[in-house]
Amino acid sequence: MLPAERHSRIGEALRASRVVSTEELARVLGVSVETIRRDLVLLERQGRLARVH
Repeated sequence: MLPAERHSRIGEALRASRVVSTEELARVLGVSVETIRRDLVLLERQGRLARVH
C-alpha cells in the first residue's frame, strides 16, 4: 500500500472514531507498527492529527 493511501485511511479511521491505537491501525492496514508510527509522526508534523500517549 502506498503511503498516500495509508495516510488517507488513517485519516478516515480517525474521523470515524477519533482515537485509534497504532496496533489497531497496523492490523487493519496490514503494515508494521513501526510504519504506522512513522506515518503518524509525518501527519502530526503536517498538522493533520495530534498524537497522544
